[in-house]
Amino acid sequence: MARLTKEDMDFVKGYDGSKYARPSVTADIIMFSESGKKEEPPKVLLIQRGGYPYKGCYAFPGGFAEAGETTDETAYRELREETGIDAKYLDQMRVYSTPGRDPRGWTVTVAYLAVVDADLLQVKSGDDAAAAEWFTITRSQLASGEWEIHLASEKEEFCYRVSCQMSGEKEENGGRPLMQTDLEACPLAFDHGMILADALWQYEKVKNNEKP
Repeated sequence: MARLTKEDMDFVKGYDGSKYARPSVTADIIMFSESGKKEEPPKVLLIQRGGYPYKGCYAFPGGFAEAGETTDETAYRELREETGIDAKYLDQMRVYSTPGRDPRGWTVTVAYLAVVDADLLQVKSGDDAAAAEWFTITRSQLASGEWEIHLASEKEEFCYRVSCQMSGEKEENGGRPLMQTDLEACPLAFDHGMILADALWQYEKVKNNEKP
């Protein structure tokens, strides 16, 4: 980081930060598990929210960044607090900032992706998570070009749809997910249904040695 000059310091002292609205910042972790067998679908780790909004709905482990904390630090801390997992490596995937994505106010989230072996992890719920479970995740492409995403754990099972953006005439997997189309049918909180579809798209590209 470059050193501030005296003029810079004078400017900062008189700077009025109230001129610009400030979003809250969160980190969310999309953690996939794979068995190593190509024919077996991956699993994704979801927590059941213990508080409002979306109490009882499923979501990714994650939460708000604390003062003086990077989003990387937030991601590792929240994952540990909500699932008991002390991750060794999380890969920053994408920033999601669609207006209205969080009913509590303007919130920007930084999504992190990890691929692990679930058999090697001891998952337990904690903090504001009522439960933490692995869900098997599969998808199919409909004639409309939409994806239908199916999630199943030992206790729950549900599916929902997302629209996709074609990136070429012969895009076999329907292109990159664009928008969740049946919000009422999906018990995932916030826009996590859309983020999960996007993460699955990137995961499949990497697994097939393609460029996301």
